[in-house]
Amino acid sequence: MALPPLNYFLAPVPAYGLVTPLGEIAQALGQPTGAIQGGAAAPSHIIVVDDEHRPLGAVALGQLWASHQGQSISSEASAELRLFDCQPWLEPVVEVFTNQTLDLATLSNLGRLAQGMPSRPLVVVDPDGQYVGVLNPIRLLGWLVEAESGSPEPGLNKTKSGKTLAPDSARGSSGQRAWVLELSHALKTPMTTLLGLSTLLLDSRVGALNERQFRYVSLIQQAIRKLTGLVNLLIDWMRLEAGQISLNLERVYLQPLADELVPSFLSAQPALKASATWAEDFTVCLATAEGWVQADPLRLRQSLHYVLGYLIAHGAPPAGLIVEPWGSWLSLTLWSPTAIANPGPPLGATMPAEGRSQPALQPDPESLEGLGLGLARRFSQLQGGELSGHSTPSWGSRITLLLPAPAASISETVLVLLSSTNEAIIEQIYSSLRGSPYRLAVAPSCQTMAALQARLAPPCTLIHWESLADTPAAPADCLALVQRLAPAGAVSLRSARVDPDSSPGLDSKSNLDQAATPGAALTKTLFTETLAQGLRPTLDQICLTPPVSLSALKGLTMLLLRPSEAEGVLPPLVQTWLQRYHCRLLQVDDLQQANLLSRVWQLQAVILDGAVPVSIAYLQALARQPDLARLPLVAPVPPVDWEAAQELNLPLVACPELLTQPLPEALVSLMQAIALARHSDLSGA
Repeated sequence: MALPPLNYFLAPVPAYGLVTPLGEIAQALGQPTGAIQGGAAAPSHIIVVDDEHRPLGAVALGQLWASHQGQSISSEASAELRLFDCQPWLEPVVEVFTNQTLDLATLSNLGRLAQGMPSRPLVVVDPDGQYVGVLNPIRLLGWLVEAESGSPEPGLNKTKSGKTLAPDSARGSSGQRAWVLELSHALKTPMTTLLGLSTLLLDSRVGALNERQFRYVSLIQQAIRKLTGLVNLLIDWMRLEAGQISLNLERVYLQPLADELVPSFLSAQPALKASATWAEDFTVCLATAEGWVQADPLRLRQSLHYVLGYLIAHGAPPAGLIVEPWGSWLSLTLWSPTAIANPGPPLGATMPAEGRSQPALQPDPESLEGLGLGLARRFSQLQGGELSGHSTPSWGSRITLLLPAPAASISETVLVLLSSTNEAIIEQIYSSLRGSPYRLAVAPSCQTMAALQARLAPPCTLIHWESLADTPAAPADCLALVQRLAPAGAVSLRSARVDPDSSPGLDSKSNLDQAATPGAALTKTLFTETLAQGLRPTLDQICLTPPVSLSALKGLTMLLLRPSEAEGVLPPLVQTWLQRYHCRLLQVDDLQQANLLSRVWQLQAVILDGAVPVSIAYLQALARQPDLARLPLVAPVPPVDWEAAQELNLPLVACPELLTQPLPEALVSLMQAIALARHSDLSGA
């Protein structure tokens, strides 16, 4: 059986070293025209290599163009940006060691790898580890399908003159795409005719129709418009799959885009004009310092139209557009106060897409708008971004397009990823984060969580294992998934009550917080019953606290203050470990005496050791002791009314991990809490 050479399965993805200027890459790839010199479509990523030409990771072109464009107009730029400056955006790749000579077994293994890891580029390296190219999953899997079908010559084919032709799989897949495109264009011709005739019949100048005839012709016209839209979506989808759509990335100004969004949508959907009462109250909020974003104007506008159509089709009239920074991303959120009715697959879900380097939003086969939403996500990914959405009865529906923010944009907001399908959990977390610097993206499955984690790299990922349909059955597999994703910070959400009817593995999954993940922070646990009290302090500790180690404990002097007459809850083993690190731990119950000790001793922190949540009245009394109130206050049992406690402007931080985590992780959490309290105090000053 003739096998094609390795080069046949490689995609034209260029590689650059860390010292390469962004301007050189932009010139080589033909930006902003969106095409490589020679007419080929520009790739969505480039590969970054080290001095020995070994792959370090991949960077989305959308990120590079935004940085290059922002730097090129900045008069304060002292030096041209290089790939070295873009290292925080590096996305992981999967290295595949293979020789130039392939056999069927090697190709089969590569096919299984491409299907199992659709969200990461498969980078081929030679025996010395040097970059060779990126596997094209479409071409590889297509060839394997032809080989498994029993075709006598699934590989290269030759003419009688000996000229080599493309493999059967390539010709077959391209032929199928060409057939679909030709059929779509063939359907559009009679549909255009029918649309014109129906419009003519509705024109009163041609002749009056009775009420029943008018209704029938109107229904025919609406059906034709919907079918025409579906054909257009299929054409775009097939062209995207065939790599025939290239993006024209340029500076898109947000104010004009927002102003013309609704008029352009209604002009493209004339059947909705009469019933578009929502358009009168549609509001726009541009909460961003930068008035532009690097994107393809046509595809960005189409994506927003697809989201509007999706909301309307599912009974959620759009109410507005919010544009704001989400960490290093710029978000464009279309929202509705109404929950989506019968959304089919979970909003934001991905599907395993054979032959795709990036998973697509799962389109509902019976819904035109579902296919449009899938295209919106694919377009966002090609521009270096993503799409996320959620819908709950209390807070309505929100669908967000995320694009790389301009390099000059500085945001204090933090992106948090939640993986859950439980409406109550999503509502509670979204409600707790309103008015805070945190912005929420939701993944309704483990597969979607993996895709969003790889693309967005959020500082914290919340995982509600019990609600995810594709949660691994074994606790070890859950831990392995977290280890593979290697989030900067991971929090496991679970109920404090053990359900006797639950599956055996679910209760064991809650023990994920007892193991460390390589390259990630320790996985913490939050109980859903106390989520409102513990969420914000936990996020503050993970996202805002600088990293510390146990060595920072040495020589500290801390005050153990008991707010009530009840017994303390600090485990004796914690005190023993503190003494092991030569820490002084002074114990006192009276506030005035504690204030006096703070003058005599050079205290570094106060631990509020009490079995019940510290009361607001006690914190008010503590605030009247100036020498004591300036110290970091660590509460293992946080106050019930956390917002009221924060209004006192005390350097107070919750640290429930001090009571739940094993040593020495609990002491690391203690040091992080102290560092966070100091950071908050300095920020307030």
